[in-house]
Amino acid sequence: MKRRELVVALFVLGAARSVGAQARPTAAELAARVDAFYGRTRTIRARFTQFFFARAYGRTSTSRGSIVIERPGRVRFDYDPPNGKIFVAEGERWLMYEPFDGGPGQFSRGTSSALVAALGILSGAIALDAYRASVGDRSPGAPADTDVLELVPLQRDPHHRCVRLHVDPRGAVRRVGLLDHEGNWNTFALDALVFDEPIDPSTFTFTPPAGAREI
Repeated sequence: MKRRELVVALFVLGAARSVGAQARPTAAELAARVDAFYGRTRTIRARFTQFFFARAYGRTSTSRGSIVIERPGRVRFDYDPPNGKIFVAEGERWLMYEPFDGGPGQFSRGTSSALVAALGILSGAIALDAYRASVGDRSPGAPADTDVLELVPLQRDPHHRCVRLHVDPRGAVRRVGLLDHEGNWNTFALDALVFDEPIDPSTFTFTPPAGAREI
């Protein structure tokens, strides 16, 4: 390649990189995009795939199911069989039910949960201004049209030290990752998203079967 052609090629490459860098949104722009989208969104339905990476064992377990959200603060997870767990939350109050083969199963409840924290921004239970925001790198396997918003709590949270949101051009979150204090990642990939469909209020109430043991 002649010197002049090389100079032109390098100039074009540099200009392309510059345009790409300028096109990448800032953390403030991403946060505003998310805030605006969910500020005008009332309900959310989706399929989820949950990946839980246990740092101590170096292994990832996978679960699937459906999620329903009604803002502000109502969330329900229904895990597919054979898991079959049901998690219902309103604000910080939650109930988790686990079925057992041949028995009524068991349940627990409380007022603080990692699942509430994971979906808190989507459900409106947690405000974005509770975090320090920065732009992160896209996780392997994440949607190609997303940008990553990294969020670190301004005050220590018992359940997580970082939240990673993969945000599409609309401002919709397509993947949520939660890093806890032991280095475990709890990630939810959201697919088949449907917004603002009416949801029966009874969806967010659940009574464990008779005989279920509270733990």
